[in-house]
Amino acid sequence: EGSSAIGGLRSGEKAARLVAVSPCQTRVRTSQPVFTWKIDDPSTELKLTVYGASATVWQTEVSNATRVKYPADAPALKTGVSYSWTLETTDPLVSPPLRTPASFFELMAPADATTLDLDLSQLDANKPGPVTYHLTRASLYFDRGLVDEAITETENALAADPDNQSLRTILARLYAETGRTQDAITELNKT
Repeated sequence: EGSSAIGGLRSGEKAARLVAVSPCQTRVRTSQPVFTWKIDDPSTELKLTVYGASATVWQTEVSNATRVKYPADAPALKTGVSYSWTLETTDPLVSPPLRTPASFFELMAPADATTLDLDLSQLDANKPGPVTYHLTRASLYFDRGLVDEAITETENALAADPDNQSLRTILARLYAETGRTQDAITELNKT
């Protein structure tokens, strides 16, 4: 039995991958964030755990999914609290077990969200070209700690100008900031 595990090592078998995608090292605008991740086999049984300042806030088991929305009936998330979340395999046959490092997030204060909405509506009223538009939105989000939204807007800017190496570098830096090292490396290799 032990030789099959060693055989996998000798053959250069790749380790399975489980990566937290969002929210990671960011603020969120909603009290019901959507947790997203990448995994080689989405049918893998996982446990998602959200931690507060001193205790577990909420936990759920998932399989056949790469995203879960924080439910309305779970304990309310509060502004000013740093939350973290992890994913880990629950199937004892998954060896070695997979576990993500803790990813942190904080709920944005309503006043900050209102100011952001005002800035976004002013940008929409004077909508520049697509690259400038998405990059300006990315900057507004980033300045308020909404790194995941900044990533999405930078991806949109890059989609509008796929040969723009500066945008690719910005996107790689944003990925790296949120712990998505492999995504950052992939982007930098395209430059």
